[in-house]
Amino acid sequence: DKRQLPLQATSNGRTDLLGLSQNPIVQELTDLETQIQLIKKQLQLAMKKKKELEQYQKTKTSTES
Repeated sequence: DKRQLPLQATSNGRTDLLGLSQNPIVQELTDLETQIQLIKKQLQLAMKKKKELEQYQKTKTSTES
């Protein structure tokens, strides 16, 4: 996870990119990086919830049988 920090630094350090903001490729890369960060967070939340539901299912079925 720590290896991905440079990516965050580029999307956070937007001041460095301000001079290049006319460049559509740079703009798109920045947007994509932001999207990826959001999707990663959503994925982690979804996986966490899935685990919790699976645990709940296990405990429920084991108490019923």
